[in-house]
Amino acid sequence: MLLWTGGKWIEGLPAELKQLSAPLLLGVSAIGWLTIILVAFMAWLLAKTAFGRSFYATGDNLQGARQLGVRTEAIRIVAFSLNGCMAATGGNCVCFADWFYPQTRPVPGWR
Repeated sequence: MLLWTGGKWIEGLPAELKQLSAPLLLGVSAIGWLTIILVAFMAWLLAKTAFGRSFYATGDNLQGARQLGVRTEAIRIVAFSLNGCMAATGGNCVCFADWFYPQTRPVPGWR
């Protein structure tokens, strides 16, 4: 990002991005609801599907999962890919939050 912007502060972001951090339903912002939905979906995926059990088997005992016929390399690739996507989503949610934007205007008379 530093190379892309040349070290300049990013300003003038659309107001819609700031609205994502405003309280929406039951006092929880859209970012909060997105997080709750993602956590609930991942909990369901890991606990109730064969795909999730393959994740647990691969993480618990790689050799045992391999002997049971689980495609451990594919599961590991998917796990790291999901981890990267969720980290990117979390980073974007932090950037959309109101408190992320600091005051960058200099105080008159100060250097």
